Amino acid sequence: MIIVCSGLVRSASTLQFNILRVMMEQHYGEVNSGFHQEVELYDNLPNVIKVHDNIEELANKADLMFTTIRVRVGVRDSIKRINKWDDTLDPDKVEGMMIGWLWWAERADFIQTYKETHNMHKLIRRYIDFLQFDLDPQKVLNQVEREMKDPGDEHIKKHDPQTLLHHKHKSEW
Repeated sequence: MIIVCSGLVRSASTLQFNILRVMMEQHYGEVNSGFHQEVELYDNLPNVIKVHDNIEELANKADLMFTTIRVRVGVRDSIKRINKWDDTLDPDKVEGMMIGWLWWAERADFIQTYKETHNMHKLIRRYIDFLQFDLDPQKVLNQVEREMKDPGDEHIKKHDPQTLLHHKHKSEW
């Protein structure tokens, strides 16, 4: 199984990736996960892959595609805030990012809005219902929250823990 998580930059796409990764771990026991540039796909494990680029080959292989969206102003303001530490994202390029997101949105099986992250229990329940898994949403949330508090990587600690959660989430931004 290949699950692709793609979202607009700064729209909680990594939160989506980590919720799905944790759910797969709890449901299947083991999962192969990471950024598409850093992970090899396995036939014998569920694969949860994080991507921001439009990669047709990966989209064609995916069994399920998830994406996230946030209003343009929220993305721009978030980029400006993180540029206090890292000036490689250009807030003036948000329009192009939105167009790139549409490529994934047209293919997505599930779209998460940024606003949904304000009620994590409800959001996780939505994922569980969609995937038809028999999981305890509180156990999923507890594991995600534990990992949010300690991402285990100095590169990540300077960023917003609501969106950069997992030690495998490193970016070329």
